[in-house]
Amino acid sequence: KCYSSVRMNDNRSFTSDFTTTKVGKHDIKITISGKELNCTPHFYTYDASKISIQDIPPGYVGSPVEFEVREIIK
Repeated sequence: KCYSSVRMNDNRSFTSDFTTTKVGKHDIKITISGKELNCTPHFYTYDASKISIQDIPPGYVGSPVEFEVREIIK
């Protein structure tokens, strides 16, 4: 578990902010009125001192950009 906050937006959607403290895969559990939603997204966090980001192309606001994340091997 980690610190999180949830707020309702003007259009009745929700935004959540959270901060992880451990490196690795994390699953997000979403419940409303005690019922779990049938969508459990996951994401990974990394130790920034152990990765290198390369080949970042030019981008535009609101458009996705793809880039490579490589492990730094010492």
